[in-house]
Amino acid sequence: MKHFTKLLVLCMTLFVGCSFTLPAQVNALDNHAASTATKVKINKTKVTITEGKTVQLKVTGTKKKVKWSTSKKSVATVTTKGKVTGKKAGTATITAKVGKKTLKCKVTVKKKPEPSPGADYVWIPQHGGTKYHSTETCSNMKGPRQVTLQEAESLGFTRCSRCW
Repeated sequence: MKHFTKLLVLCMTLFVGCSFTLPAQVNALDNHAASTATKVKINKTKVTITEGKTVQLKVTGTKKKVKWSTSKKSVATVTTKGKVTGKKAGTATITAKVGKKTLKCKVTVKKKPEPSPGADYVWIPQHGGTKYHSTETCSNMKGPRQVTLQEAESLGFTRCSRCW
């Protein structure tokens, strides 16, 4: 009877001990799986843009606020929402800080290509409009700017039927 009581106490102790440690281990496994499933990442670690052009950087895997910064404001700037603008030729590092995590993207800015001699130039409206024009006075454009025909077409502009 003494042995039976000791055996019963031992079994009960093991049962109670396991019931407390197993859920803790399962929770630890669940927490580990959750932390690896939501890894904080930046969408680009290296990018090349032309002077005056932009690229959007994004951080995924977090709902925390991201603090953006640039290593060289003269080469590339970045907004509070991660929009990077190329200012002049060179390289800069854009940094995104999320809590203690630091993510980086190397930005190379290339010089804006000079129009080739004899390139066709057209006029496009600064605001609104979908047509390019042979003269700046066609269609009463407000604040027109002159660009190459190739650039106007790449921006989605089509030929004006009045001035062509």
